[in-house]
Amino acid sequence: MNALVCLTFIALVCMPDFSFGEDTLLDSGRFSSRYLLQLSGNANNERFTGVGAVLTVSPPSSNHSNPYLLIIEGFPRKNSRNTFFLNSDETEMTVLFDEITCDIKRSYTRDSSIHFYFLSPRLLKPGGMTTHKEQEREEAAEAAIVPVPVPVQAGKLKLRIRSGRVTGHIWLNGYDSVENSYVRYSAQIAGRKVIHVEPGDKLRK
Repeated sequence: MNALVCLTFIALVCMPDFSFGEDTLLDSGRFSSRYLLQLSGNANNERFTGVGAVLTVSPPSSNHSNPYLLIIEGFPRKNSRNTFFLNSDETEMTVLFDEITCDIKRSYTRDSSIHFYFLSPRLLKPGGMTTHKEQEREEAAEAAIVPVPVPVQAGKLKLRIRSGRVTGHIWLNGYDSVENSYVRYSAQIAGRKVIHVEPGDKLRK
């Protein structure tokens, strides 16, 4: 009997603590946590860096199997160039300690709100050779044209949230109806936890 008690005690002590993520991903009282993010990556051949976004981690939606609700959107403008929108309720989520993976299964017919913003090269194509004035025209066009939301057909988000910091990576595939071609979006993610997010906030390392 004593041996059985000892073995039971050892098993309890050595058992992994699967509540670790529960403590770190949500604030005390299971309130939502917010993280100010910086995105760096590629949208097809376009390289970008320093793009802002906000991650909100909330308790799960009612009647949903995912353990958390994650919302990521552009910041300070939701439709900023090379940002994306993701609602984890439209993904298959797995959580292992402080790591979260959201799989967006390939679909050509299912309606989804997940998308990324892409400035199609077709909207900027000049007529003829590029001159100094043409470059000025293109820069003015870039500032005036609103990026196109590209619906996502497949993708994956992986995040690690630990000690108020978040790191990770995302890739998304979608079809740009302006360019009439598929676009691949990928970005490295880095950020920190914030109490309030103001329009002028930026991620400072």
